[in-house]
This record gives sequence, structure tokens and C-alpha cells, in this order.
Amino acid sequence: STLFPYTTLFRSMMLYDRNGAPVRTIGSWRDITAERRQLEDLADQARRDPLTGLFNQSATSELIDPLLRTGAKRGVGALLVIDIDDFKGVNDTFGHLAGDELLSNVARSLEEALASDDAIVARIGGDEFVALLDGDVTEANIRNLAHFIHERFKKPWVLKKGDVFCNASIGVACYPEDGSTAEELLNKADQAMYQIKKSGGSGICFGYELLPAGSARGADQD
Repeated sequence: STLFPYTTLFRSMMLYDRNGAPVRTIGSWRDITAERRQLEDLADQARRDPLTGLFNQSATSELIDPLLRTGAKRGVGALLVIDIDDFKGVNDTFGHLAGDELLSNVARSLEEALASDDAIVARIGGDEFVALLDGDVTEANIRNLAHFIHERFKKPWVLKKGDVFCNASIGVACYPEDGSTAEELLNKADQAMYQIKKSGGSGICFGYELLPAGSARGADQD
């Protein structure tokens, strides 16, 4: 609590007389606040990507599904999959340590871009990030956010081994139109992201803009 921000372990035992009547209680207590905080820290670390500090893939569904159940009452919410275009080229040219540095910088920029939206940001593997926008978000809001992200990608990423220029492909799945679970939304957003990637990258595609295989592109590119 606010008044008593500590955790204690209390053990007690009742003593009885020969007739079985309670006489008194004896007990002991121990402050286990540090132990509890250590366990909480370990639990949080297990849900974090060690490179970027963002939530990891295993924590994504665990965090998203409860928010979707809450959002069902409002019928709003969107999930974004953000993938760095030609990340392999950065690794091949500058090395994997530079690639890790780029991932960390991108993670910080995404956190800053989404801070005002109270979004959940995660790295789900490789150069792929996820953001869940929980609230009364419109398509216009999402497109403005994607534009903001793409504008940041137009600037160089300053790394120890030199400046790097790269773009990002963004796929969007909206709740509940594109799915009602984290898995369904991730699949749809991932498909939308790959449609942009196959069209040259540096753009945004919504789930409803997905086209049949072999069709011309139907999403926006910056």
C-alpha cells in the first residue's frame, strides 16, 4: 500500500492450556520486501527483449489479449507491425554489432513516437516490432503516426561505424475488423506489412487493403 510499501511474512501459532482453551498467540515476522522485488524484477526480465528492453514475443499475446477484451466494450484498437527494410544490408555492410545498435535506436524512437498514445511496444524477432494502440484511434490517426515514423526513417541513424539510411514497412490490423485475438491481428498485420515490403517498402498497408496474390499494390508508400 501507499502507507506501508513493504511486504512482510508473518507466522503465528496459538497456545492452549490443558483444557484446550486458547491462552495466547506467539508469532514472528520477517521483511521480505527485497525478495519480492527481486522476484518481480526477474519476472519482468523474462518478458523483455535483452537487446532493446522492449517486451519480447512471448509477452506480446499475454499483454495484448487482456487489452482486447477490455477494448471489446469500446470496439477500438489497432495493431501495427513495423519492419526495417533491408536490415540484412546493414548487417552485411557494418556488421552485426552495428545492426544491434540500429535495433536499439529504432526501439527508442518507436517508444518516443508512441509515448503519448499509451501504446504497448514490443520486438517480436529480428528487425520486426509491434505496437498496440489501445484507445479511440482512427485510420487518420494511424496514418499520421506512420508518417511520423517514416519521417524519422528518412533521417540518418547515427551509429558508431557510420550513418545508416533505411526505411520501414508498416502493416496495420484493426480490432475487431481484422481479428479478435492477438494471433489473428498479428497474422493480418504481418500480411499487410509483407505486401508493402514486396512493393518496395517504406509504406503502410491496412488489413482491408490486402490484395489477392498477383494483384497490383493497393497501399500507400512514402
